[in-house]
Amino acid sequence: MDPRVSAIRQRLLENAKQRSESPSWWHRNPRRITIPLISPPENCEKRERKVLAYDPLPTPTSIRLLQLHPEKLENEFDVYIPPRCSLIVKDLDDAPVYDALSYTWGCPVAVYSDARQVSSDAAWAVPAFDIICDGKPISVTANLYAALLSLRLRASSAARRYFQSLPQEVDATTMQSVSPPLNIWIDQICINQSDLEERSAQVMLMSRIYKQAEKCSIWLGGDDEFSRTGLETVKKLVAVRPEMFQGLLGTDIFSAQTYESMGIELVKPGEWVALYALLSRTWFWRSWVVQEAALPENLSFCCGILPITFDAIFHVSELLIRSDWANSIKNLSRKLQGHPIKAQGPMRSLHQPNPDDGPNLSMLRHLFGLRIGALGFSSFLYSAKKPCEPDPRSFSHVLELFHDLRATNPRDKIYAFLTLAEELGQVGTIVPDYKKPVEEVFRDAMQFLLQSSNSLNDLSIKEDPRRTKIPNLQSWVPDFTSDGRTSLRTHPGLSPWSAAGHLGNAHIAFHLGGVLEVRGLCIGTACAVHDLGGLANLGIGNGQESLLHLVKVLPEYSSIWIPPITPSLRAHLETHEMVPNKDVYHQVLIEQEGIMDRQSRLEVFWRTLLANSFGREFPPIRRTVDLLLGFWKTSLQTRMIAAGLCSDPDSLDGPVYGMFSQLKGAFPNWEILRSSISDMYRAQMFFKGEQSSDALSEAFPQGVAAILPELESAWVERRVSAKGQAMVREIINGMQRQFTTDDNEFQKQVEANCSGRRLFATNKGQLGLGPESTRTDDEFWVLAGADAPFVLRRQPDGRYSLIGEAYVHGAMFARPDPDLAAKDIKTVLII
Repeated sequence: MDPRVSAIRQRLLENAKQRSESPSWWHRNPRRITIPLISPPENCEKRERKVLAYDPLPTPTSIRLLQLHPEKLENEFDVYIPPRCSLIVKDLDDAPVYDALSYTWGCPVAVYSDARQVSSDAAWAVPAFDIICDGKPISVTANLYAALLSLRLRASSAARRYFQSLPQEVDATTMQSVSPPLNIWIDQICINQSDLEERSAQVMLMSRIYKQAEKCSIWLGGDDEFSRTGLETVKKLVAVRPEMFQGLLGTDIFSAQTYESMGIELVKPGEWVALYALLSRTWFWRSWVVQEAALPENLSFCCGILPITFDAIFHVSELLIRSDWANSIKNLSRKLQGHPIKAQGPMRSLHQPNPDDGPNLSMLRHLFGLRIGALGFSSFLYSAKKPCEPDPRSFSHVLELFHDLRATNPRDKIYAFLTLAEELGQVGTIVPDYKKPVEEVFRDAMQFLLQSSNSLNDLSIKEDPRRTKIPNLQSWVPDFTSDGRTSLRTHPGLSPWSAAGHLGNAHIAFHLGGVLEVRGLCIGTACAVHDLGGLANLGIGNGQESLLHLVKVLPEYSSIWIPPITPSLRAHLETHEMVPNKDVYHQVLIEQEGIMDRQSRLEVFWRTLLANSFGREFPPIRRTVDLLLGFWKTSLQTRMIAAGLCSDPDSLDGPVYGMFSQLKGAFPNWEILRSSISDMYRAQMFFKGEQSSDALSEAFPQGVAAILPELESAWVERRVSAKGQAMVREIINGMQRQFTTDDNEFQKQVEANCSGRRLFATNKGQLGLGPESTRTDDEFWVLAGADAPFVLRRQPDGRYSLIGEAYVHGAMFARPDPDLAAKDIKTVLII
């Protein structure tokens, strides 16, 4: 089917009730104007692609600009007349006037109302629609075709009448005025994509192109069933003041009282789903959009033809993060997959092909930080800041901030951030070369990072080996397409630690075959490892990889050195608005020499789970242990309640069954449930010093132990146990602890720290967190020029593989050691 016919047919189907009306209805009903989501036509992969014959650009700073010709749009059919345009050549040195377009080449949406709407990635990547450029057809992708239709429509008299009819929706904080672009730069058309040399050269100009643009028009995609409601929901939530965000933590998004406290209208479930769909659009996941949106002073977002400000989108994303409502709307949307929902319209269903394609709120936070903090742009909602000093390591920092963004070409995970990093102060650069193999591009990038910083801190961005996707990479070279990072740093480039401060400057050398030479000191070998599995399952498991086996290695008490406030530690505290723990740093000697702190096995454990950072004080106050013990007690009681109530599965109703969803494999199998209660109880007793690790293989809390035979019998016979029910009543009556904001933050931080990582114990009696690939006999090294230790694995030839960064409690700050000799520092070859 012809693409234009396909688009018209799709639009007409959506507006079937309007078919009988005359063309003049459009002038009488301006609210009906929009550009819908235009999907690729069927079998578009087979159609012939029409390409332009480009003339070479005359100078290194020349660019092409697209002039979009206006059309007289009399009715809805005219909206789909193929765009007509011309290409002109301008030199950036002449300061031409133009806008730039930021968009996705592929599908712009991630959430659908119907699974039948989904087209393949291959179809979206195909240039399936034709426009007319200088009188000749040129093929463009479906999403760009829709963007051009929107740009042309928004500049039309019909659109002006439309926006005039919506005065109540146009305000400075959410909507922006629409002005027709005279000239516009669009990478897909303005770069000869088949000329790799021109493509590489234009990539190096990208920062100038976007920085010099009058405005960047950000195209989120065509209008769909969710977009208009999603935009209206943004407008509602912009009214919530930033100082209220934190106080909303733990509140219910379905409670009318929540909205009364904020002074805004109720946001219905369907509106939350629409907002989820809007913020899940694929633009928010694309690597190239960072510099496209960071560098222009003026931004204009658009969905369909409705514009919205970046301030408004950021404001709502920050609300969702700080209130933790992001998790609420994600859970709501996942529960509605395939089920009908209602949101200011007819019943419809929800379909999300990839559950990972949710709102990328961290991207918006980091992008806003670049614009307001690093570049000093103004904002309607937030005060502008003085631009930061140039950052000579900005390439590393930008890569870390936006590591989860995606690119069709893996090389663009590097090249998309090069010129932005230069704008932020990076010294030196890499020349893009799309002819190089991906593994060579990644190795060159990592080599550049290490050499330009003269440190080994960037080894911390290396992913866990299990998460590496690109073949033939050296172990020290990150797979920049992977999401399996091992670092516990909370701010790129700003580490509180100084594990190798006593080893001197970095030693970095590169040998043939991709071998990295470094120098360092081995501080221990892994003798036990354990997968935590979350706070709800703390202590469960037997055998060589159980928590109980792990902690047997630890001494009952450890001497942990606490350093004076170093410059890096002070910068870390100031950035995170933290203060030194007064109970520790009031001591006289600490400012000169540091102090030794005697910590129990339990204290070492909880501080390791938190990487010794929680709340506003460093190190965390000692009563933080109460949060861990509270979680542990609740988890054990939940299992005891399950043991007492669930022996007869047929008697359970839905709510009761749902209470125990956190138990995973421990319910409703009695043997697994029984062993989990025993494991958890024994681990708790051991940490408290009330039971030896070599004691009985099973032990139970008093409530379970007293009626264990009765519970065994009830579960075997699948009957209700009166004694079990009595035990449950006693437990419930004794529950007094309320879930607090601190509980929520503690749980989030522990589970974030432990996700994708393993606990380990060393032969020196230390506890730590390492990559999930860490195993016994792996070695822990502090390397000259690195703030944190690393896990290295010795190979048969004596060389090493890098496994990733580690947190080793008690070894994160280098204590001056007069006995340390140069002979103790070894040369290490990492392959």
